Amino acid sequence: MTGAQFLALLRLYTRSNTTTLPNADIVTFFNAAQDWMAQKIESVNEGFFSMDQTTDLVANERVYTLPVGMMNRIEKVYVKFPTWDRWRTATEAQLSMQPWPVDEDTITRMYSDDNPQFFLRRNSIILLTHSAIPTGADGLKLWAKVYPSPISTTTLSSNADLSVSPTSTGVGVPRQIHELICRRISIEWKQTQDRPIPLTEKEQKFDQDFKEALDAIKGQNIQRSVVVQMDGYDPELGVGLWRPFLPFQN
Repeated sequence: MTGAQFLALLRLYTRSNTTTLPNADIVTFFNAAQDWMAQKIESVNEGFFSMDQTTDLVANERVYTLPVGMMNRIEKVYVKFPTWDRWRTATEAQLSMQPWPVDEDTITRMYSDDNPQFFLRRNSIILLTHSAIPTGADGLKLWAKVYPSPISTTTLSSNADLSVSPTSTGVGVPRQIHELICRRISIEWKQTQDRPIPLTEKEQKFDQDFKEALDAIKGQNIQRSVVVQMDGYDPELGVGLWRPFLPFQN
């Protein structure tokens, strides 16, 4: 459903108005419910929110700033130089376990192109290869888990479907839980009143219906792919900069 349809349904469920249930409160309830449900979904289907993002390699640059919130949710890293015939999987190395300094000369002596590695540090990824990093379009690919983007009050008047990704690096709200989020908000709102409002029969079935939705999601194989390209190189920061680009499907 669209944001506007969601709001209309919630007003019916709660019999509320902008005074008794302000839109700003709906947003707060929505984002909390969405995050909670996303964790439950991920517990039964680890790949449900996985997506790949790619970015250009910048000549002689090993450090690339990661998109916000991605550092602790990376699943796979792939690297491809223009002279290579295939993608190569990069494995993580622990910076604290390396006995040598991390400088260009040491990196090119101690690491391999056949088995590239990387460090994660301060929301950045540091590529470790024998060869110097060349210029290469879409030469760095990350698979990572991305939770649905939080909504705003603007969303509640939008005619865009909530399941559509609001940005090229985010994911929309899974269609399977639109009505369940609406019901969850109604329940939370009713129970936080000075005099709690009795739940409807449908609201009392929330746990059962949400479990059925999780069971349906459990067997699905959903993949969302997003391309991210570089917007250039900042010599003062010494890192590559990511910027969103158009989504594509593998």
